[in-house]
Amino acid sequence: GYSTKRVPAEQRISMPGGELKFLLCRGDRLELRWSVEPKRTRGGKTISTDAAGGREGGTIRFDAHGQEVGKLPAQVAKALVPLLIRRMIDVEVFVGSHPPVSIDLGSNIPLVVHISLYSVALRSPGQLMAAAGVATGVG
Repeated sequence: GYSTKRVPAEQRISMPGGELKFLLCRGDRLELRWSVEPKRTRGGKTISTDAAGGREGGTIRFDAHGQEVGKLPAQVAKALVPLLIRRMIDVEVFVGSHPPVSIDLGSNIPLVVHISLYSVALRSPGQLMAAAGVATGVG
């Protein structure tokens, strides 16, 4: 991921019990916030993401200790947001090895991303419709 804010090296987070630590420490779990991109314009026409062939885009931002720190690259979000919308995956993100102490705008932040796939993602479209109570055949 990359940072969306500046954090000087002197800034520390006060933990319960009075301990001070850096904003990003290896292994810390980050909170994720994702959103779908609003309507896009193509050739002067406004289209919804549904009209774009189901290719929803979006952003995935991450917070550390209640502060926004950064976001995932656009191509990663483009792949994950449609699956998050459909509740086919769950995503957890942790701070990776050697995180920066001083964070500049746009700097790289090492992340470890865990993606869990729900069984619904492995069903065929016919199975999904049947599970939703929609008749799939005539007869």
